[in-house]
Amino acid sequence: MLARSLLTCSLLLLSGCSLALVKGPPDFIPAEEQVPMGSCTIERVMPMADAIGAGAFLVAALTDSNGDVVRISAVLAGGLGFSSYTGFRRVKSCKERMFMPGGPVLDTVLIQPLDGIAPPLFGGPLIVDPLSNRLPPRK
Repeated sequence: MLARSLLTCSLLLLSGCSLALVKGPPDFIPAEEQVPMGSCTIERVMPMADAIGAGAFLVAALTDSNGDVVRISAVLAGGLGFSSYTGFRRVKSCKERMFMPGGPVLDTVLIQPLDGIAPPLFGGPLIVDPLSNRLPPRK
């Protein structure tokens, strides 16, 4: 009983992270424009934590025989499930708006050897250019 109470308290303290902390794309930027990096959340950690909590409360609701525990667990599972769904939807919308096709590649750094400097150990960079999907030309 103590372990179940501790689990419930810890899940309640960590619950609703997606509703409270996951930011979607800003409303003041038109829908056809890219949003700048850092203006919204692209990590799915918080929605996943809410989904795990919703699953744990759902299992508790399905396996317990006490009516009060079943009702409370079912309500908490529904709330965490809604929070998780909202967080995943905001993250997806943010990623779609941040990495729109035709826009600049914001998270990629291309490494080119400088003239007059010896190439790396194996003869040159092996980083693929994401715009052309081929290795940079050798000099």
